Amino acid sequence: MTAESMLPAEKITLVAGLLADRVRQYDTTHDRRAAFAYTYYRLTKTLATGLDTGTPVFNDPPWVAELCETLASAYFDAMDGIDEWLAGRSGGSAAEVQPSDLPDSIPQPWRDVFAASSVRRSSAGSALWTGCSPVVTNC
Repeated sequence: MTAESMLPAEKITLVAGLLADRVRQYDTTHDRRAAFAYTYYRLTKTLATGLDTGTPVFNDPPWVAELCETLASAYFDAMDGIDEWLAGRSGGSAAEVQPSDLPDSIPQPWRDVFAASSVRRSSAGSALWTGCSPVVTNC
């Protein structure tokens, strides 16, 4: 089955599965990105269920699915960039970072979020809410 032939709810369910993979990855490694990834997963799973059941009713389900895929793609690209950067960094994810430490290939809002979540005094709640910013600004 190609992505073009999938129903909107199926497309979003696929995105939710990819987000669940990130949740497991981050949870296993005690990565502070887990809080946002879990919330993003739950929101996406709820959206897929809504599209599948028709409650709530969306006027343009294909557009909703496309937006979901676009935002998730930007998120996955940014997280992959951070993971690549962490893999080549001595000290891994344990040390505090500044946004300028991360490569320019990662969009600035995601660099800001990752740096803010690296601060030892940050909480899971702050990591969650800070993580929402790039999604809302569509980065």
